[in-house]
Amino acid sequence: MRKIREYREHAAECREMARVASAGHRAQLEEMAATWDQLAEARARQLAKEGKSEEEDDRQPEEVTPAGSNPLER
Repeated sequence: MRKIREYREHAAECREMARVASAGHRAQLEEMAATWDQLAEARARQLAKEGKSEEEDDRQPEEVTPAGSNPLER
């Protein structure tokens, strides 16, 4: 599972790219940013149910994705 921080970083990256993108791509990137925000909120709710904080989430070991398994790298 990814960390809240990672979700928020992805949302910020999408918004940064949207600033310079064409109108069509801008809308897609803003939608992607909103989705990353929703994932961050869902993770925060999950952590709250588990009695954990965002700081504890950040201290968890990084998730390792095997090379070639990330569809965004293709």
